[in-house]
Amino acid sequence: MANVKKSTRKTEIKQTNHPKYRFFAKLHTYLIVILFLLSIIFVTVGFFLSQHMSFSITDRFTALSGEIITFLAMIVLLMSFLYLSFGFVLYIISLFKRDTIKKEISQNLVMRGLMGCALTFICFFITSLALSFYGLGLTPLEKPAIYLYPTQQHQKVTVTLDLKGKIVTSYPELINNSWHVIAEPDGSLVDIDDNAQYKYLFWEGELDKNVFNPTEGFVVSGDDTVPFLKEYLAKLGLIPNEYNDFIVYWAPQLEQNKYNLIYFAKNEYTDNAKLTVSPSPQTIIRVFMVYKPLTEYMTIPKEELYTPKREGFTVVEWGGTKIN
Repeated sequence: MANVKKSTRKTEIKQTNHPKYRFFAKLHTYLIVILFLLSIIFVTVGFFLSQHMSFSITDRFTALSGEIITFLAMIVLLMSFLYLSFGFVLYIISLFKRDTIKKEISQNLVMRGLMGCALTFICFFITSLALSFYGLGLTPLEKPAIYLYPTQQHQKVTVTLDLKGKIVTSYPELINNSWHVIAEPDGSLVDIDDNAQYKYLFWEGELDKNVFNPTEGFVVSGDDTVPFLKEYLAKLGLIPNEYNDFIVYWAPQLEQNKYNLIYFAKNEYTDNAKLTVSPSPQTIIRVFMVYKPLTEYMTIPKEELYTPKREGFTVVEWGGTKIN
């Protein structure tokens, strides 16, 4: 008789629970499974990208995957909180009515809600922590372009880059960290290895650590980006075709921000990205912009700049990076 009552009681619970909550329960379970699988996929792919791809690609992937995980986690948490809320309400009702069936249903709802919250927090925390570490400490060096202006025609030049980090890409391709070119006084280049003509030597890389912590510089409105760059790049020794190339690349990024803290790096860049040129140039100009997006204006000591004199065989390089 006791077994019959127990069986009847389980049937009543199942019948009470099944029609109302089956779809919601399945959806809740499926979303948790999807969240768990996506967490594994994002962590695995993020690790692969951090080892084999550039910082910018890794950064974009981690940002996108973080948004997806956050969105999905919020949905699962909302459903879990609904389970908890409804379970607690049903539990209170069961106490007043002394309804054991509703009490057991409420306990099942609360347990499902608690498990959903716990699993969501675990997936979200592990994924966010892993993604935040991918690329942590790496500093991208974007679009350094090297111009060569020898005083003699058909000048054979070797340019060697010694980077304290990883070279991500180069054009023309670096061979043993060096370019071998024939340079003309007007700046045109012919790569000896592929016999193709180039305007400048291009590379991108990542430093092993963040060496940029500006305590001086300029706070510039996004709308004032172009006139600012024209004025100050000229002060740093760049001529129009060089600073125009710089502006075409960097202005669209800077103009997206309300303000930018702009700093032109010195030894912290040149000591970590050493450039050796043979034959030795008489003038080397290396302009590397470090910028930080700002949502409001701030005061900072103004950076003092000097204008180098371009004499003899001149080498010019420009590039930049964004810091947060």
